[in-house]
Amino acid sequence: MTGSGQPSLTLLFEQAQQRLDRHYLTEWLDHHHDELVAHLAGQRVNWPLWLEVFKGQHLVDRRGNPPTVHTARKAWLRVRSRRAGVNKVRSHHKDQTEALSRVNTQPRSPESLAPAPQRPLSTLRKRPSGDMTRALEILKKQDIPMPDILNPRVTRKSD
Repeated sequence: MTGSGQPSLTLLFEQAQQRLDRHYLTEWLDHHHDELVAHLAGQRVNWPLWLEVFKGQHLVDRRGNPPTVHTARKAWLRVRSRRAGVNKVRSHHKDQTEALSRVNTQPRSPESLAPAPQRPLSTLRKRPSGDMTRALEILKKQDIPMPDILNPRVTRKSD
């Protein structure tokens, strides 16, 4: 402090630097994600313990406040979600790359590019004409009432 009761200029700059040096919790969690997951080893997060670690690292939430259990949990879930999305994209890209590497990249002859021969129309299977009638007979025997499409009702004329 100086003689006038105000803090020294050096102290003011040191305090300002400390405020600037504060790390945001989400960035820190993202940076240490893999280590934290390995530390958890499938166990649940012990939030009071993690808050002590965050306090020792001078971490702050998005608003510049020391993290609470609620804000730390939300930050962790955001980081996990973002990482899962990145891993999903990486996995998809890896699968695509592997699939493309399996494709035969050899030049093809013009004969192999020709369309496959089509079956003549005469060889297509023809449906027996009684198929629909038989199906309607089966439906009539069911308990569920079905409209009789073979004998449509006569439409009434307006008076």
